[in-house]
Amino acid sequence: MISRLLRLAFPALLVACAALPSLAGDAPVPGAEPPKADAPKAAAPADPNAYPLDYCATCGPEDKEVLITKTHKGREIKMCKGCVKIFNADPDGYVKKVDKVIKEAKQVPAADVDGAATPAAK
Repeated sequence: MISRLLRLAFPALLVACAALPSLAGDAPVPGAEPPKADAPKAAAPADPNAYPLDYCATCGPEDKEVLITKTHKGREIKMCKGCVKIFNADPDGYVKKVDKVIKEAKQVPAADVDGAATPAAK
C-alpha cells in the first residue's frame, strides 16, 4: 500500500517542487523575457488645459495673492481674487488676455537666441 502511494505521489511531488522557484520569482520562467535594467520611463504628457503660470496673468508675478481656479470651456484658468469679477463679466475676453500673457511668457529674449552672454551666465 505504501509503495503504491509513493508511486502515485512521487511524480506529483516532483512537479510541485519544480514549480516552486518560478512561483517564488527566483527562477526565470521559460519563454519569458528577462527584466530590463531600469529603463527610463516616458514623461507623462503635459495637460494642455492646465494653467502654465504660477501667478495671475492680468496682475503679473508681483501680485502674491492666492490664486483662484476657474474652468472655462474645459480649460483651467487661475486668477487673483480681484480678477474674478473681470473674468465673470467676459470669460472669453479674459481668456484672450491670459493667452497673450502666456505667449509672451514663453518667448525667449533675443540675447539668449543670439548666443550673447546673459547676466546670469557670468
